[in-house]
Amino acid sequence: MRTLRIFPLLLLAFSGFAQNQDAVINVDLSQQAPGAIPELLYAVKGTGRTTGHVITLTVQNPTAKTCTFDLPACYIPPTGKYQPYVVPHPAAITVGPGGIVEVPLQGFCTDIHRPPVPVGESVVPVSSWVFPDPAVPAEAYFVADSSAWTPIAPNAVSTVVPVIPGTDTHWPYTLDTEKDPGATAGIFLDVINRIRQQYDVMREQNLITTPFSGNADKERESVIQQTFWIYTAAITGTGYDKDNFTQQTVKQYETYSGKPISAAPPETKEKMEEGIDQFWGTFQAVGVEAKILAQPEGGSSQPELFNEKDKKDDKKKADGKCACTSMELDLALNIQNKAGSMIADADRTQTATFEKGKKEVKLKKIKASESNVEVGKKVELTVTPKLDCTCSEDGGKCPSTGSTTVTIKHKKEELDDKFTLSAVPYEILVTVSRTCGSDDCKEITCTVEIPILIEKDKKK
Repeated sequence: MRTLRIFPLLLLAFSGFAQNQDAVINVDLSQQAPGAIPELLYAVKGTGRTTGHVITLTVQNPTAKTCTFDLPACYIPPTGKYQPYVVPHPAAITVGPGGIVEVPLQGFCTDIHRPPVPVGESVVPVSSWVFPDPAVPAEAYFVADSSAWTPIAPNAVSTVVPVIPGTDTHWPYTLDTEKDPGATAGIFLDVINRIRQQYDVMREQNLITTPFSGNADKERESVIQQTFWIYTAAITGTGYDKDNFTQQTVKQYETYSGKPISAAPPETKEKMEEGIDQFWGTFQAVGVEAKILAQPEGGSSQPELFNEKDKKDDKKKADGKCACTSMELDLALNIQNKAGSMIADADRTQTATFEKGKKEVKLKKIKASESNVEVGKKVELTVTPKLDCTCSEDGGKCPSTGSTTVTIKHKKEELDDKFTLSAVPYEILVTVSRTCGSDDCKEITCTVEIPILIEKDKKK
């Protein structure tokens, strides 16, 4: 196969977000590991990676005996705004008397729309991880009357259709992973294992061809992760199709080249289009053969970002419009205590309802009153939104597209999600924006503003 000159940029584009495999772990051995050996202590840290070595588990054995235990395949729920993961590789762990071991956990991200846990940052404790029974089939996790499952509109149209793993039956529902992590774990681990196994079979039969074919490890990692993302985004209703993949690739190209795609020479655009078509065809083929995706029926075969005129024409073809319906926001506020640790304030769930035709909503002020609120204290705010939109063309649901934008401001100063209180009380304005759209409905960006007053609780 002819090697594409665009290969180095595509390699960067599909290799995940931040990649740092040499992170120094600052061990905080303050929690107990689960299982039959309660004496063991552990720390769980992120690596900044999306695929591969995603988590470092550090285990300390303070006893005088050698301890051995097995860590089964598992699902690691999201840490605040960061990615959840599946770890399909069981790990046999042995720690000598008084010893400490670091175990690199190899896994895959389950949510294309979230960034990885940064290097050295704590991950949700092992007590929150889910270890499903591999003997339970994926369809057994479906409970029709559960609030975690939402029926898909009968006339909904999508270029990506997930099936019940191992069958040709379409999933007629979407899954809210945070409402049922048990079902999420069982289904996602089943799916990732089917993709991995089928990729290896097709590779052995020389049925895998991508611009990464000269780098076997990178090709395997990228195809498996991307195919997995296609499935997880489809079953959760968050959306990830060829257009999203194209946008991701173009964004990476522009970041690393320092030039807009419109300024790229025609031959570069042509080679990038060729690479994208080749990749997407491979993702679809692996998904279909693994029996986790339905055979695609038509759909766009040419990325729309390379021709602005065609892009505008496609928008005009959409007969319907997406309308913001509601946005549910989970706000988690952590405030530093006297010992310097971050103490979780009670999570607050807020629901914004959009009036007909409105794209913006401002919620009432929230008061966060805590006894440890003082000048100089550090605060961390995590916002997790769930957006619902409807299509005026058919009344169906418009899936969310792209990533969520969250900005935090104090007066006119923009803050990171971690900031220091320079005054008490301290008021911030949180703005959350997310886009929804579909093939039949024009995109719309829905925005919610939430004023939050952080003050000292004088009663405590």
